[in-house]
Amino acid sequence: MRYVPLLAFSALSSVASAQSFSDGTFFDSQWLSTKLIDTTPAADATWSGIRGSGGNPDDCRTIAHNWQITPAGVSIAIAHLSKVTLWSPAAGPGIVGIQWSFDARCDSAPYVSAIGFGPLLRQNGRWFGVPGNAAIVGAGWTALGGIASAAAWVEVGGTDHPDFSPGAPSLEVGFFTSNGGSGTSLRNLATGRVDNYSIRIRRTCAGDLNVDGQVDDADFVLFVAAYNILDCSDPAMPAGCPSDFNQDGFVDDTDFVTFVAAYDNLLCP
Repeated sequence: MRYVPLLAFSALSSVASAQSFSDGTFFDSQWLSTKLIDTTPAADATWSGIRGSGGNPDDCRTIAHNWQITPAGVSIAIAHLSKVTLWSPAAGPGIVGIQWSFDARCDSAPYVSAIGFGPLLRQNGRWFGVPGNAAIVGAGWTALGGIASAAAWVEVGGTDHPDFSPGAPSLEVGFFTSNGGSGTSLRNLATGRVDNYSIRIRRTCAGDLNVDGQVDDADFVLFVAAYNILDCSDPAMPAGCPSDFNQDGFVDDTDFVTFVAAYDNLLCP
C-alpha cells in the first residue's frame, strides 16, 4: 500500500489555458444582429442594435424592439453576435461550461414592462441560448451571469444542446434580446441597453478527475486511489489511467506535484 506523502507545496504554474472575451465599447464593426424568432402575424418585427452612450459606464450597445402584440400572444428574439470570437472545442481540454456575464437594463417597455436577455452561442449555423433572464423597466442596470454546461444551453426554437466535445464545430458567442406579449392588439416599442459583456470558456485541466471544471477534495480522493495502485497496467486502475498526467505509465510523485498545483488553483483556468 502506498500513501500520498505529507509534503507542503505552494501553488505552481497553471496547467491549462483559458479562453475569454470581454467588451465594454461595442464598436458596430465588431457586432452584428439578426432576427431569431418572430411569431407576430405578419412576421414584421423590427429591431436595432448599435453602439450608444449611457452605459455602465461610458459606451454600451443600445437595443430596440418594435413588434405587434396579439390577444393570443407572440414572441420575438434578436441575436447580437460578436464578430471577433471563434473558439474550437478541440483547441484544448474538454469544455465543461461557459461562464458569462453582462449588465442589462430596460429603459422602456409599455404593456410588457421588461426585456428578456441571455447569453447566446452559434455553432454550425444553429443558435443556442440560456433563457430565464430579464431586465425590468425602471429598475436600472441589472447584473446577469452564470456558468452554463452544455445541457443548460437550449437550441432557439428547439430542444437540442450545443456540442462541447473535442472535435465539435467551433463556437461563436454573443447575447440575445427578446420580448413578447398578449391580451392586446397594440404595436409596441421597447428599448434597452447592454454593457460589460464578458464570456469565458471553462475547460477541464490536469487534476480535474471528475470533469466538473475544478480540482477539489473529490478529485483528491480519486487521485489518492490511483496513487496507491501506482501501475497504470494494474487491472484495478481506472480506465485510461487519468491520474497519470505525464503519461509515463505510473501514478507517482511527479503526478502528485502536478495535482497539488492544480488543487491549489482550485478552478480550472
